[in-house]
Amino acid sequence: MRGTNDGLVAMLLVYALLAFASPAGRGAVLGLASAAKFFPAAMLPLFAVGRGERNWRRPATCVGVFALVVALAIWEYLPPQGLGKFYDATIGYQLSRADFWSLWGLHPALGWLQVVAKALAVVVALAVAFVPRRRSMVQVAALAAAVAIAVQLPATHWFYFYIPWFAPLAFVALFGAFRGAPEQDEPEWAPAAVAADGRSLTSLR
Repeated sequence: MRGTNDGLVAMLLVYALLAFASPAGRGAVLGLASAAKFFPAAMLPLFAVGRGERNWRRPATCVGVFALVVALAIWEYLPPQGLGKFYDATIGYQLSRADFWSLWGLHPALGWLQVVAKALAVVVALAVAFVPRRRSMVQVAALAAAVAIAVQLPATHWFYFYIPWFAPLAFVALFGAFRGAPEQDEPEWAPAAVAADGRSLTSLR
């Protein structure tokens, strides 16, 4: 994967799972991933809520640190022409690019279906913050992979380099699901739950 930062994003998403017990930690690492590629930002609702904690301070901490890290990263590499040039070279380019590497590029008549896929991606990204009410780290990884795939599907440009965006998350979910008894329904800050998650994720590295 020379010449791309797709592997960097995959690595940071795995690190975000390892830092999941800390709202500030997972927010910071997710912010770094989102500064490299914008799509991880779609996982913010999931990461903000964590494993189901509804104490507003923890989600607020995650979102605040995330926003700070993204802002600092953009400011550090902002071109001399300012935000306009930054937008044109990133989001603007992606929104206006023509491509033949996807279903949408090959079949423009399916534009309506692409719009539906975009709407469903938004629904998925928001829904995983609330369903299920409590979730294990294996479930968090699975939900994060689902968000990544949902965001990729309506994209105009498809490429095999994008597989690493969701593959590590999917592997954690697939392999983690076969490790011993299900986790107890404990809040994410419970010491036993955090320790168990740490051992589980560390053993999968």
